[in-house]
Amino acid sequence: MTVDFEPCTGPTHFELTLPDDVRFRFGPAGGDEDYREVFSLLEALDEGMREVLAEDGRITVHCRAVLRSMVVHPVDSHPRAFREAGRLAARKALEQVFGAS
Repeated sequence: MTVDFEPCTGPTHFELTLPDDVRFRFGPAGGDEDYREVFSLLEALDEGMREVLAEDGRITVHCRAVLRSMVVHPVDSHPRAFREAGRLAARKALEQVFGAS
């Protein structure tokens, strides 16, 4: 997974976005079930990032996370793994901005 963090201003403190030209590729079955699975993983990714950005109870860094790439594996992709990936991505972004803590 590749996520770019960008500063943002305005009333939104944090948002996870997809590029305008996002494309989904599914296996031969495809369909609504695939979309539901992908969006539940995106929700878990968002939750993980928010947990790290709001560790003191509020989001203090105003930013936008742009998801550039993501691979879903039939066995290893589940919400818990994506939540942890979101936490890791946010921690790394904060380290790059503020240095290691």
